[in-house]
Amino acid sequence: AWCSYLQKHAEKLYQSAMLSDFDTAREVLKKISSGELGPKFTARDIYAKCWKRLSDPAQVKKALEVLTEYRHLGQVQLQTGGRAKSIYIVNYHE
Repeated sequence: AWCSYLQKHAEKLYQSAMLSDFDTAREVLKKISSGELGPKFTARDIYAKCWKRLSDPAQVKKALEVLTEYRHLGQVQLQTGGRAKSIYIVNYHE
C-alpha cells in the first residue's frame, strides 16, 4: 500500500517534467479559448493561478515563446523603470 501511495505521487511529479513545450502551449490555448485568460496577460497571470500543468514559470514562459513563434500571441515589452515587462496579446485568427 505504501509503495502504491508513493508511486502515485511520483507519477504526478514526473508528469509535469515530461510535458513538452507544445503540450503546455496547448494548455494555455485552452485557457484563452475558455475565457479564463483575457485578451492581454503576462506569464505571471498564468502561473500565479497554479492551474494544472501551468504552475511552473519556466514551462509557461517556454509555452508562450512557442505561441508567439506560431503567431497565436503577440508580445509587447513595457519599460517599467526596472526590468521590462512582457505583455502577451491574443491574435484572433478567423
